Amino acid sequence: MSQALGSSFSAPSHVWHLRRKKVPDELSLPADYVPTDYTSLPPDEPKKSSPLRPILFLLVLLAVLGAVAYAVFVLPNNDDGAAATAVPAGTITFDRARMLISEDKLTTQIDATSTNLPDGTTVTATMLENDVPFEFLDAEAATGAVTGGAIKLSIPETAVHENGRKSAKYSVKLTATLADGKTVEASENLEINQAALTRFLGEGADVAAATTAPTTAPATAAPTTTDPPTAAPVEPTAAPAGTPPVALENVVISRGGIAYGTPYGPALQQGNVNANDIARIVVKLPVNGETWYLAAIPATGTAGWINSSLIDLPASDVNQITTVSGEAPFAVVRNGGNVRSAPSGDVLRQVEAGLQVRLVARTADNAWFKIEIGSDSGWVSGQLLTINPDVAAGVAVAP
Repeated sequence: MSQALGSSFSAPSHVWHLRRKKVPDELSLPADYVPTDYTSLPPDEPKKSSPLRPILFLLVLLAVLGAVAYAVFVLPNNDDGAAATAVPAGTITFDRARMLISEDKLTTQIDATSTNLPDGTTVTATMLENDVPFEFLDAEAATGAVTGGAIKLSIPETAVHENGRKSAKYSVKLTATLADGKTVEASENLEINQAALTRFLGEGADVAAATTAPTTAPATAAPTTTDPPTAAPVEPTAAPAGTPPVALENVVISRGGIAYGTPYGPALQQGNVNANDIARIVVKLPVNGETWYLAAIPATGTAGWINSSLIDLPASDVNQITTVSGEAPFAVVRNGGNVRSAPSGDVLRQVEAGLQVRLVARTADNAWFKIEIGSDSGWVSGQLLTINPDVAAGVAVAP
């Protein structure tokens, strides 16, 4: 068996011998080679991330969330994608507001135009006396509706109401109430023709009472009826008094009204007077059939001319009030102040409220007037005086 195995594997004809290359005992290195000491190098430290990065990330996240919330909750939801259009607010414009007599009643007629108010909008009218509601209009007729953009009301007087007052301002206010509960308001001064005004002020009743008074008065009382005429000659004072008038103190105002800078036509309002105010009446001035009082209300500091219809004074008290005249060439001192040597010049003396003075000259713009007080003269501001416009126009302009 050994022969058989031996004949099957013959010895190789060539034998290869692999040898390692001999490493020299010493490596040949460059002459300038310097070995590196890696143990002397500092260890690498891990890089630290910036602390601002998370803050910036948080701010960006909040900004994105805020924009989303604004878009969802604040911006209007417009289904068709179009931008929302603001609807203009409604307005009311008066064409006319007047009082006249119709069917034997004082009737207030109002014509107005509405803008952006739907037809059917309820409109209510209120009369105002010195901007305070005045119960005069019939409540049922004072309510109407917008029709075709127009507002038309014809409102008779209510069955029971107070009379109007000469010194008060009367106006009408319209209030439109919208479906959402909001209101639109507008006001206009009230025009009153002469026939309606006489009735509105109740002057017809006063005239009737005056004509019947002599028939009801006893014979022994006749001399008392002549007291007012005895005061008449001193009303158109021919010359100014040299001393201030004696004021009537502690006068109770009977009903509210307005104090004006002058009783002559349109005038600036100096303030309001109220019922039960205590006034100091300085002088009285007749103007166009009416009597005006120069009054001061110490509690409020209001001073000016008020109509005599605001005060219910007995004849004995009325006769005590000094009468001044607005006829040429006189004026009445409305408010005390300085008398100067020239316009804006040196102060010579003081002038008291209620004093009647003679007008001597004026500046072209009526800002200053030269006055005479007895034997004295000087210049005062026009704002201190109550001057009839017709009288002022006749005063010579100083050179």
